[in-house]
Amino acid sequence: VRAYIGANADVTAAGDIKVEATNIGDVRARMTQGFNISGVTITASRVPTYSYYRTSAQIGADAVVTSTGGSITVYAHDFAKADALVDGTSIGILASADAKYAENYVSQVTSVTISERASLWAHANIDLKAWSDAELRAITNATSGGIFEGGTLKAFNTLVRDVDVELKAGAKLFSDFGSISIQSLAGDNDTIWTSASGSSGGLITIGTAYLLVTYTN
Repeated sequence: VRAYIGANADVTAAGDIKVEATNIGDVRARMTQGFNISGVTITASRVPTYSYYRTSAQIGADAVVTSTGGSITVYAHDFAKADALVDGTSIGILASADAKYAENYVSQVTSVTISERASLWAHANIDLKAWSDAELRAITNATSGGIFEGGTLKAFNTLVRDVDVELKAGAKLFSDFGSISIQSLAGDNDTIWTSASGSSGGLITIGTAYLLVTYTN
């Protein structure tokens, strides 16, 4: 998703000027029920989600953006939701816990760029802001009557994120009667839930549980 004022453009307004890119996504994967085959072994039952977000708001090189009576805002924002669930309602199935687990992978690149020699002039405020949020839920649940044979209960969440606000060489910002704000934010509103659990009603010879949350920012 991209909001863009091109190179050499000349944009003038008596009121506010807004350049905003917003990217919101929701992905889900489920393994819950529907199997009822006694004595069959499942060898591979990963339930993964993979999400890639690219969100940018940009003022092009040598562009001139003027608000004679208002403010200028340049925003880029993304919100990623990923939900993977494996539970034990596959009654009668023998599944190794090593091969039956929930996993999420989310990559977010969010940016605001004021390119070379671009000029922003506002009567009031200039606000440049890039921010990124995520909600990840990976749950492996062996408490609901399913049969797991050996291995380690596992659940994985991986979040890789790059959030930038960049003023290129020669870029100019001028606020006549207001303020200038430049913000790059990440993680303030994140929710990451990683769970691998079980009880005797849903387990056979499972001795350990393993959780992994990876966050790169």
